[in-house]
Amino acid sequence: MLRTLKSKVALFLKNIPSVDRYLHNRYQRKRFNTEYRLIKGTHQNDNKHPSIIYFSVNKAATQYVKSILQRCGVENRMVPVGIHEYAFNTNFPYLDLLSAKQMGKYKHIFKETGYLYGPFGGMIEGIPNLDRYKIVLVTRDPRDLLVSEYYSVAYSHVAPSMKGNKYDVFKTKRSRTRELSIDEYVISESGRICDIFARYQSLLLDHFANAYVTTYEYMVFDFEAWLADLILYCEFDVSPSVLEFLITENMHKKPKKEDIHKHNRKGQPGDYKEKLKPETIQRLNETFNPILTRYHYNPSSMDQEAANH
Repeated sequence: MLRTLKSKVALFLKNIPSVDRYLHNRYQRKRFNTEYRLIKGTHQNDNKHPSIIYFSVNKAATQYVKSILQRCGVENRMVPVGIHEYAFNTNFPYLDLLSAKQMGKYKHIFKETGYLYGPFGGMIEGIPNLDRYKIVLVTRDPRDLLVSEYYSVAYSHVAPSMKGNKYDVFKTKRSRTRELSIDEYVISESGRICDIFARYQSLLLDHFANAYVTTYEYMVFDFEAWLADLILYCEFDVSPSVLEFLITENMHKKPKKEDIHKHNRKGQPGDYKEKLKPETIQRLNETFNPILTRYHYNPSSMDQEAANH
């Protein structure tokens, strides 16, 4: 009886817009307590490990790599910070879409020691003293990236909170994506992906030698070596039990068959060769030529990656 009454009262309150907004904001502040306190300038952390900023390109196993970094970071008493995820579910802006001037009001979020930031799907301008951070950039063959993104946007990616300002944009993009063929989608979005890579090059890699660049392909082909290199760069002290857990988990994560409705749909490099028309691949090769050369994806991502590692 009491439980039923509480449910009715909760439902009644949720139907009052002002109360619903208050409850939503309280829930998000509790869920993203660290992020909220950093934004407000009240979070403190005495860990002296250099902070890590994890940049990537969406659909380069961003959430999986985040889980690995967080597992290792927490063991080293670092504080994970998911500013992008907070923005995804609220009205807070995506920091990688702001100019350096606009970022000025948020630069206090980034502290040089003790924090693990990311993932971010694009370069952020205006972070002070970026040379004092550990910077991880994970890339992926842009042709595979676009194929994976098509299925994610159209079918598998979870929608943001309906209470934030990203929901309508997400639903509109999902609807429009489903109206396109995969070839139409990858061509229409190729310019945006070029811009993301170009910003990483001009704003990060051309200026900060401390940035560590690794690839999705390296992770897939030789996970243990990829993980060892990542841990070494980040200067993590990782226990044998955590290391064993990460390696065992990776073995079980590989999908046995393709499912377009799952977040981890297929994951094999070179998937674009099966999904796209030859003329589409040719057009993407021309568009992405500087990127493919810079990140060693020519002539074949798999062959080149095997040669590199």
